Amino acid sequence: MATIISTVALLLSVTAFVQNRMNGRRDLLLKVHDRLLGAEQQHGRRLLFRMAEEGRAAKDLTEEEFAAINHALSQMNVLAYLLRKRYVPRRDASELWGLTMARAWRAAQTVGFIELRDDQNVSPIWPFFRAFATHLIATDARLQPRETT
Repeated sequence: MATIISTVALLLSVTAFVQNRMNGRRDLLLKVHDRLLGAEQQHGRRLLFRMAEEGRAAKDLTEEEFAAINHALSQMNVLAYLLRKRYVPRRDASELWGLTMARAWRAAQTVGFIELRDDQNVSPIWPFFRAFATHLIATDARLQPRETT
């Protein structure tokens, strides 16, 4: 009888541990999601996308524009870091932010922002964002060039 009670207690403990871990990962993702939805983050992404559409170069940014874009991209590196460390669920984060992150990476490359930031640093900037966005661009069908007939 004691063995059965011990086994049930162990199973309940393991179940509680797994459930708490899943809840913690989900809660962390929601916190990062809320942060990325902040007005400052959206402003930085809008500036970046607008620059790419207008063909503006990163060297032409004002100090405020540079800071807004830099901060928005830095936050994406944080999410990519959390993904790399498996602190947040990859599938959920990819569904919520994958397309936006890949578009932001492409836009930042197009306007020369990545090159500018790399030149300012000893090593390539935002390694986690870089790896995640590059992977998405290579594998996500939504990001592939559309065939025209």
